[in-house]
Amino acid sequence: MLSGPKKCSGRREQGKGAGWFQLGALDAPGAATQTALGAMGTSRTSYVLDGRNNWRSRVSDGATTTFGHDARDALVDAGGAAVTTDVTGALTGLGGTTYGYD
Repeated sequence: MLSGPKKCSGRREQGKGAGWFQLGALDAPGAATQTALGAMGTSRTSYVLDGRNNWRSRVSDGATTTFGHDARDALVDAGGAAVTTDVTGALTGLGGTTYGYD
């Protein structure tokens, strides 16, 4: 059950910039939030982009996936799996998975 908004018990430190404050003990997340945060783990994902904002690679928890693009910047492979598209450029297949649209 939600009890409404709560005030932050943190205080702004003297000499610190705007937006900087120290949280007090009352600002600790509740049990349900702690459980949800624990289930999410500490996954880290980073991307390398080319000069045209295409994904060149993605590193997620140490596993690297590379992406290939054609001269029109269309995605042609993801992690070695072929990518297929329809005439409008919509994704229709990735490896063994087929996609359809209404």
